[in-house]
Amino acid sequence: IPGVDETRLPGYLGFVGLISLAANRLTSGSDIGEAQVRSEVIALTMALACMALPSIADALDDATSDQERPKPLPGSEQAFGISESLPDDAKIETAWALSSLLSNANVHRVILTRIDGTAIGARGFFRPELATASGPSLLSSVEDELRSVVGTQGFLESAKEGEILALDRRKIEALGLSTDGLALGDAQSVFVSLRGSVVLWAISDAPQALKRAKDRAWGRLLASKLEGVLPRVELTEDQRKSLVVSDQESRGEGSGRRSASQEGESEGGLAALVKENLALVRAAPLAIGFPGVIALALNRLTGIDQLTEGTTQADIAGFALAITLILSGLIWSDAVQPREPVPVSLLDDSSPVLSVAPAASSPVRAELEWAWRSLADATRCKSLAILTREGEV
Repeated sequence: IPGVDETRLPGYLGFVGLISLAANRLTSGSDIGEAQVRSEVIALTMALACMALPSIADALDDATSDQERPKPLPGSEQAFGISESLPDDAKIETAWALSSLLSNANVHRVILTRIDGTAIGARGFFRPELATASGPSLLSSVEDELRSVVGTQGFLESAKEGEILALDRRKIEALGLSTDGLALGDAQSVFVSLRGSVVLWAISDAPQALKRAKDRAWGRLLASKLEGVLPRVELTEDQRKSLVVSDQESRGEGSGRRSASQEGESEGGLAALVKENLALVRAAPLAIGFPGVIALALNRLTGIDQLTEGTTQADIAGFALAITLILSGLIWSDAVQPREPVPVSLLDDSSPVLSVAPAASSPVRAELEWAWRSLADATRCKSLAILTREGEV
């Protein structure tokens, strides 16, 4: 459903079911039979279970994410760079922060900049054209790209709360973070934390990779730490006005919002509980949904002489919620898997060919070769032909 987070859909359905049960109760009058009461109790249990599913799903993802860490794109390799203008102690703290976030969060690369886009440090997996690059060449490449982003009014508007979160490519494009560059060109998840003049970019090439609260808490903590370690720079008047909220939060002055450590601890407690009972948690929706369907059916059969319109409406709501639980349980238990596509075999006498137009420049040739290697490694693509709008190969 466009614009709807599918992981939250069971919760929305549970809320709608709860409202429909309340409306059904109010319109049933005073003559309510035992069969309707039983149906409402069963449906109410289903609704509450559905409303709890999104939170449990987040904890389940948090508990199993270390086992399901997204892999970097094929062909990408690690690169590292840090500004030579920093003092030695600031270099050590920056290098530690970049490495720490890469090790403890589901990110593929971390970039540290000033609010004007000046690169301070970068580390992680980048495209093949930077596979052997490091130091100033890496920083120069990402700096040119990110400066084109942070200088936009859309970025400053989105950053007023002190952070930006985009968990899929559509949201990245909507926030104006989409580029063809090395940092954001392949990005599917982006988390940006602003503390004073420091901007920390946590980027992953997998969608939904940064939805864990613990990952974002790491980013906030490290950005706050670095804001106090790195040499301070003066903000312009426009930057100070636009980022007044984030600057307050970096000093702990924000109101009505938990600190990153508190958020990480509260989420970690539920995640730890779920991790200790993974099998039970995965089976819970099925254990509630199947008995719910059976209970509704038995109640309808045994109370056939008490059936009313209110009972029927409660049964319909209960059955819909029970099916939601059953489908969620099947997904959690990995019982529903996408059908494996059958690979297409090429002719036995075929041979590998890689041909690029002689007129293509070296950067274009490297980009085309990278595109083919990525498609060949990451998909079942066996052939690739790229043509210009004029039809030239």
